Amino acid sequence: MSYSHKKVADVAELLKKRFDSADNKSGILRSVELKALYEEIKLLKPEDRKSFGQEVNALKQELQSLIDNLQTKDDSIEPIDVTAPFDINTDKSKRPQL
Repeated sequence: MSYSHKKVADVAELLKKRFDSADNKSGILRSVELKALYEEIKLLKPEDRKSFGQEVNALKQELQSLIDNLQTKDDSIEPIDVTAPFDINTDKSKRPQL
């Protein structure tokens, strides 16, 4: 997504790069840069607040959708039953033969 406000566009680029390399992906939503954008809304002229706030919210929703996409990929993986005997968790071709 492209942003018309330069500060929002710069923070979006920074956070997307950080998202790719981050271990804790959901921590991006609590980043200092994103919070600073929300704080900056108070300092803007009343006529500029609406468009700036909409872009900041759009950025947050975009980051949230990236996180949600990762979680759905993780949910599709079947859990391993650690209490089950080895033959249930192992492929039939890899099971030991008598």
